[in-house]
Amino acid sequence: MTDEDLLGDTFGEIWMYFSAAGRKNAIEAIRETVQAGTKKVFCVIDRDFDNEITSTTNSDLPIITYRNADMEAMLATPDTLRVILTSFGRENSSELDLDEVLDEIAEIAKPISLLRRASFLNGWGLNFDGTEPADKVDQRTLKFNILGYCQALARASNDPPDLATLVAVATENTPVSLPSCPHGAKHYFNGKDFAAILGVFLRKKLGYLSKSQTERKHVCAIVRSSASGRLKNDPWAANLEETVNSPSSP
Repeated sequence: MTDEDLLGDTFGEIWMYFSAAGRKNAIEAIRETVQAGTKKVFCVIDRDFDNEITSTTNSDLPIITYRNADMEAMLATPDTLRVILTSFGRENSSELDLDEVLDEIAEIAKPISLLRRASFLNGWGLNFDGTEPADKVDQRTLKFNILGYCQALARASNDPPDLATLVAVATENTPVSLPSCPHGAKHYFNGKDFAAILGVFLRKKLGYLSKSQTERKHVCAIVRSSASGRLKNDPWAANLEETVNSPSSP
C-alpha cells in the first residue's frame, strides 16, 4: 500500500491524488505547479532527517509533512500496534501498555536516528538502506548493539567517518539535535527502522513469527494495513483536512 493508496483510502474521492515517485520529485512538481498558477494543490511528504522542508526555497510552498519522520513513523501509534498484536502477537499481548512498548522500540531506534541526522549534517552519505537494524538487536535481551551496528554501517558505506566518530554520535557523546516535528511527535525516527525493530519484537517478545515474516519491508506493509481505516481519526488527518479545505488555502 503506497502513501497515495493510504491517503485515498482515508479521505476518499474528495481530492485527486498524484504520486511523484519520491520526495525530491514531489517538491519540484509542487513548485512547478504553483508557479504555473494552479490553485488548491498540496504536497504531502516525509520530513526525514535533513533540512529540505525548512529551507528558504521550499518554506513558502504548500507542503504538509507527516508527523514524525515519515508515513510509517507517523503510523507507529498504540492504536496501530494494538491491531498488529491482535493479529500477530502472543495471547493478551495487545493488552500490554503499548505506550511503553513504543517507548522501548523508539529508544532502540534512537542511535540510528542520531546517525541519520549526523550523516546529513556532515555529508557522510551513510548507507542506511544497506544496514539491517534487526541484525544488531540481541535476540535474548532485546538490547541494541550500537558498536556492531556502526561497524556494519561503516562497511556498507563509501568513505564513512572513523568508527569512533560514529559510535560517539550513536551513544550521544557527540551531541546531535534531531529535527523538530511541528505535529508534536513524542519520538523522532525513521519508519523502516521502527519496522525492523518491531519485527524482532514480534519474533521474540510480542509474538512467535519467523524471521522471514518480520523483515522490515513486510512489517512496513503490516503497519500500513493495520492503520488503514484508522488514520481518519488521527489529529494529523483532521489538521490536513482543515488546511486543505480552508478558504485561505492557496
